[in-house]
Amino acid sequence: MAIDEQASAVRKVRGWRVWLALLSAPASLAIAFGVVAALARGTLGLEGEALVAHLTAVAAVPTTLAFLAVLGLTWRLAGADGWSLAALGWTKPPRRDVGLALVAAPTLWLLHVFLVYPQLVKVQPAFDPSLRSQALGPLVMMLSAAIVAEDTLLRGYALRALTQRHGVTAAVCVTSVAGALVMPQPGWWLKLWALGLGLVLSLLRLASRSLWPVLVTHAALAVGPRLSGL
Repeated sequence: MAIDEQASAVRKVRGWRVWLALLSAPASLAIAFGVVAALARGTLGLEGEALVAHLTAVAAVPTTLAFLAVLGLTWRLAGADGWSLAALGWTKPPRRDVGLALVAAPTLWLLHVFLVYPQLVKVQPAFDPSLRSQALGPLVMMLSAAIVAEDTLLRGYALRALTQRHGVTAAVCVTSVAGALVMPQPGWWLKLWALGLGLVLSLLRLASRSLWPVLVTHAALAVGPRLSGL
């Protein structure tokens, strides 16, 4: 086999891995919630609105398990491509990244809490940015798993892999759309907001040398409404 044919074969295999990783998030969430729903129907006899209310109340458990599965799969697929977690951005942040996080996180937190979230609630009344349906402990567990897995997958592995294959613009667009698709709450305004947030986090990752500014900013936006009493 010629060298260029060998390179093409490698690109195809690695491309298959990154697309599998991207599909793992919605697939894992669907499976986890499907199992919980089936158990609720079978053991509690819940249907309709009662089933939806039950899934909402226990959402932290299947969400956490699903994102832990996503994180594990991302780690394995990235390793198969020869990349360690450090290569994906899990490194000690340099001072520049610390400063970037200290500026980006509070700035976007204030913007969302006092402007973005109130507008989203107006156009999508069912949207609850503070996630009041979840107790604080399960909420922290769920958000920790979701943020770590999502940013490792989208802003770590997929952004790097797709940039090498298709360029940075395509990589930013694809990973941002993938993040919007796993937005749990319905509504086009929420999907557009999640898309915009994905673009911002991707650009923040490109401006940094580690994942930490992205993680800190993402966490601030996730817990900001609950802490502010929104």
